[in-house]
Amino acid sequence: MQDKATDKAADGTEVTAAGIARLAGVGRAAVSNWRRRHADFPKPVGGTETSPSFALADVEAWLRAQGKLAEVPPRERVWQQLAGHPEGPVTALVHTGCVLLLIHDRPTLWLDASAGSDERLAAMLPAALDQVLDARFGPAPERAVTTPIGPRLL
Repeated sequence: MQDKATDKAADGTEVTAAGIARLAGVGRAAVSNWRRRHADFPKPVGGTETSPSFALADVEAWLRAQGKLAEVPPRERVWQQLAGHPEGPVTALVHTGCVLLLIHDRPTLWLDASAGSDERLAAMLPAALDQVLDARFGPAPERAVTTPIGPRLL
């Protein structure tokens, strides 16, 4: 899959001021100062006026341009992706677990499904996940874990 941190149009992950502070290794007050002092600081894309959220990709780009971020630590990137999932972190973890099970149980199927674009992967993944989830937990109507469908996967 392509690196979503560099593709704002494809990734709606948002981050709060506290998240920005963690990314840069500073306090929240520093983030507030950057917002006031730098006209090019990313504009909020969500949240509220008192607790705005920003596009993660825009924030990363701005931090890099300012020399305040060399690379986002993998742990922080995973946390932001989980927290930013449109259906919440629990759903994100269920989806992740399903894919990890597919990778473990059917690595060849995973390699084939993930060989192309994200759209192709999202189209192929439900059938591949059904195979591995049915084998492990029984047929879809009776199992507790539902198969994520294409639009939810993108």
